[in-house]
Amino acid sequence: AGYETPDGMLRDVIKAYDTAAKSVNADGIIRSGELFEKLLEKGIERVHRDTFHASFGLGRYALALLWYSTLYGKSVADNKFSELSEYITPEKERLVKECVDLFL
Repeated sequence: AGYETPDGMLRDVIKAYDTAAKSVNADGIIRSGELFEKLLEKGIERVHRDTFHASFGLGRYALALLWYSTLYGKSVADNKFSELSEYITPEKERLVKECVDLFL
C-alpha cells in the first residue's frame, strides 16, 4: 500500500508489529517508528532521508541507540559513540538520547 504521510505508515507498522509480537509471544518490540515520531515532535526534521527511511546520520544514530537500549535495557545518556556518516550538533545528539531513553 502507498502512503500519503508517514503517520499512516506508522499506524500500520505499530499495529502489524503488535499483532506479530503477540502471535509469536515475543519478549518485546524495538519501536523504531515511534522513536522517529517522537524526534519529529521534538523538532528534529531530518530523521528520514526520503520521508520513510532513516537518514544516514541522525536517523541511523537514533536507531542504533534504540536497539542498544532495548536489547541491553540500559540508558544511552552517557554513550560516547560519535563516528557518524553525517554531522549531528551536540544539541540534537542530546535530544536523540533523551528520546531514546523514553523507551526504556
